[in-house]
Amino acid sequence: MLTYFTVSLLHILGARSTPIPYDVPFAENHRLPNACDLPLGPAPSHKSIPFHGRGDFAQLIHHTDPGLGLFSQTYLWNSSFWRPGAPIVVFLPGESPIDGYWIFNRPDVSTVGVIAENLGAATIILEHRYYGSSLPYSNFTKANLQYLTVDNALRDVVRFAQNFIAPWTDGPSTAKDVPWILIGGSYSAAQTGWIANMFPGTFWAYISASPILQAIPSYWAYLLPLMEHGPEGCVRLLSSVTRFIDDIIEAGDEKNLQAIKTLFGLAEMKTPDFLYSLSEIWGDWSIIDIGQNDTAIEAYCGWVEGSDPDLELDDMFLELDKSIEVQADWATSSEQTIRALQTYSAGFRKYIAPNLCINGTCLDESYARLSEPLNGQMYEWLLCNDMMGGYVTGAPLGALSTPLVSRFLTYDYFQTRCAMVHSPESSAELEDTASGHRTAEAFNRYTGGWFPTDARRIIYSAGEMDVWREMSVSARLRPGGPLQSDPESDVVVHLIKTGWHHSEMYTRNAELDDEVQRVRDQEVDQICYWTQQWPGYR
Repeated sequence: MLTYFTVSLLHILGARSTPIPYDVPFAENHRLPNACDLPLGPAPSHKSIPFHGRGDFAQLIHHTDPGLGLFSQTYLWNSSFWRPGAPIVVFLPGESPIDGYWIFNRPDVSTVGVIAENLGAATIILEHRYYGSSLPYSNFTKANLQYLTVDNALRDVVRFAQNFIAPWTDGPSTAKDVPWILIGGSYSAAQTGWIANMFPGTFWAYISASPILQAIPSYWAYLLPLMEHGPEGCVRLLSSVTRFIDDIIEAGDEKNLQAIKTLFGLAEMKTPDFLYSLSEIWGDWSIIDIGQNDTAIEAYCGWVEGSDPDLELDDMFLELDKSIEVQADWATSSEQTIRALQTYSAGFRKYIAPNLCINGTCLDESYARLSEPLNGQMYEWLLCNDMMGGYVTGAPLGALSTPLVSRFLTYDYFQTRCAMVHSPESSAELEDTASGHRTAEAFNRYTGGWFPTDARRIIYSAGEMDVWREMSVSARLRPGGPLQSDPESDVVVHLIKTGWHHSEMYTRNAELDDEVQRVRDQEVDQICYWTQQWPGYR
């Protein structure tokens, strides 16, 4: 739990959840897909030449000012399935170093490998600037971080596709010479979708799996899937506890609020950080996937629902019950709410609270360590300064029937944290926002957000249970409703009813779940069909 909380803290609960290659299970019975019928040359012998490797591409530090110079952007390549004239499949790993992504070339691991096998294609995994060894600078001052923007990261991919020289062949291999397929998941799926919309025609086809396309500063819809698909009794009781705490805050009852903080083991924590800490653990819903047990959520719900109705309430809880009017759920009495508060706070105090303090200081006192050059700081910089949004806040009053996050946890809180992380006390050069900072409205106008009108030959997918669903084109909150497939525009949209976050990216998930298998196979067939339409193959 500590590890996950620390990661969430570094990213300020922004939209971060890319495919992580470590401990990915291999499919046990991967079947060879029917090969896509393309006019390719015979497969070369790999006995005399390497079929995989690591390369560096000379990339611009700042695409609007080439005079600033170049840095080395690292990529992994694999030509195991490649045949002369074949496509190139590019996977973007997003906000992670690429070292662990070698296995994504394997068909028994990922859809990237399945498509490469199907097309007879080579694969490339391109590292994001400011991650791994793709560093324009060796230190992370504000002056150096200002070139870490969404725009620069997108233009990196475009320039790479237009100027790439393949190490496995002497033949021309840019995106103008052979069809290139771009694939991403989560943040990198958003990159994929944005490139398709903003730089149309750069790649021939795209798969955007669970993209966070729409910048939403106050992302109160994050826990909608938990509300819809989580344990009903747990959701109901947790909502009543949440509203009970909100009632105390709204009443200005500092005495009872302090008593509740003490119950949760967070007596010294400031109220905004306390509310954030209560909401953060339920983010474990976001890391569940096909075939994985939701043991953390089950444990938390066990605390919420664990009260024995035959046991007497402690005096402290009886006093709480008497001292404030509890606005309980229609199916929840005030006593049920208080009992849930008693067992929930006891579990939290025992298992979670001890991990929320670092070196003896609690959350609100430990921002300074985030000024260190950590990988997490890179994504946090993008969130704070280039407005991708995704901050998990409480919903406006009345917006949800069973709110699970305090409505007093607001966007302003996360903006304050951004300022604290980049304060002069942490680093004198991180005092202001980076170049490229914009509002959410401006960001969505720039990328297209929920309305990518210029994207063609693209597949968008989202999982019904995915916490980031409402930032994708399948969002129910999207004006006009979820985007639908449009054959005339070569746009395909999949909402996977049994899916979580980019579930179809993993071959093992397709093996375990028929719906994921169906969608994954349709994606492979669709990419084959579009690739066959490449003008050079006709």
